[in-house]
Amino acid sequence: MAALIHQVLLVLVFGVVGGVIGYATNVLAVKMLFHPKRKRCIPLLGFCIQGLLPSRKDELAERLGEVFQDYMASMGVEDKYMDRLNSTINTVIRETLESRIPSITPLRSISNTLTGTLASTLTPLIVKLVREASTRIDLKSIVVEELKTLDTREMEEIFKTIAGRELRFIELAGFIVGFIIGVAEGLVALTL
Repeated sequence: MAALIHQVLLVLVFGVVGGVIGYATNVLAVKMLFHPKRKRCIPLLGFCIQGLLPSRKDELAERLGEVFQDYMASMGVEDKYMDRLNSTINTVIRETLESRIPSITPLRSISNTLTGTLASTLTPLIVKLVREASTRIDLKSIVVEELKTLDTREMEEIFKTIAGRELRFIELAGFIVGFIIGVAEGLVALTL
């Protein structure tokens, strides 16, 4: 019985050690996405190291700009939101006019007609202006410029905000995989 307990404990120790190693390795791998922020050279070993995001910041900005521009063009995002824009502009015009015209009862029907006419006349013009302006704006260059000016700390915070749960899962998955491999090694060690 004592031998069985000893064997189970041995397998568990292998599992825990493997889990800790797997967890620590994945925590280090996630950290290395962002750190070191500046290139660090190790003279004795003859190589330099820098975090993935800081070292590829400009390439990442360019690629995200291209993806954003392609998405906007391919998905017809402009057309998707034109109805919403149209409705919003119409509402703003109506609310603005109604707040400026006194609410005297005889004038109310004239004011409603005037508001409706102005809204229906101005809304298509404003939508047309927005459409024309959007074709002249280079969205890719705006996205690229904004991403390139971001500090690497800000990029790290954005990335962690977006993918924080997934990064945590990667770290925990390292423990799980390491534990399974450690248990397997413990079982192999028992057979030797």
